[in-house]
Amino acid sequence: MTQIQRLAAAGLAGLSLLCAAAHAEPISLHLTMTVTGIHSVDGEELPVDRLYTPPAIGDRHYARLVVDDDFHHLSGSLYAARVERFRAQIGQTIWDSVFAFERIVTDPTQPLWLSTVDYRGPCRNSLGYVCNAAEDSLYGADSAFIGLEIVDGVIRSVQGGIYGSGDFPFIDWFLPPPGSFFTQAAYAMRDADDPSLVHFLAIGLDGTTSIARIPEPAPFALFGTVLAGLAWRRARRR
Repeated sequence: MTQIQRLAAAGLAGLSLLCAAAHAEPISLHLTMTVTGIHSVDGEELPVDRLYTPPAIGDRHYARLVVDDDFHHLSGSLYAARVERFRAQIGQTIWDSVFAFERIVTDPTQPLWLSTVDYRGPCRNSLGYVCNAAEDSLYGADSAFIGLEIVDGVIRSVQGGIYGSGDFPFIDWFLPPPGSFFTQAAYAMRDADDPSLVHFLAIGLDGTTSIARIPEPAPFALFGTVLAGLAWRRARRR
């Protein structure tokens, strides 16, 4: 067997492994949340003049959601997917499933990290579906799954939520219509008596969510890259 034949055989074996791995690759989703409503959590008027960066209608906030590609069909267009990774920032609040800790900051330019990220599956979602008892134990509170609305192979909306300790909703996609979101995020605020002091005010935001799937490298493109690298290495040896 010549060197080229050995390279081709190794490449084909590698391609088979890549194709098999492609079915087990997590799916990365980029979520864009556009603010259409701003609410005071305590019912008082928002102290806009004391906020360092007040929220505004039309603000866009982003999240990355990585799910396993093994979807569990529930009913109609509703599926459940296991969450591999989540990260989002709204205002000065960061939720991250890997770097989950609580940090107290006094610098208004620094983000505030919140601890303990859990998920809510598709029970009691905005499509009107309510999980049965068995599903609720898996997809309800403190779940590792989140709900997805999938139509003709396209992920249209998230049906679930990002929750914290005490079942507190960090970001909630249960609200109708599908694609809506609600959150309470922290914004840095000057103290009323001493402007040098920094506080964080929780502000309610709601709006719409759009989803884009982040492309993954195609197996054949990876195969070509591997072969090119092998050819370059062989040429150097000559």
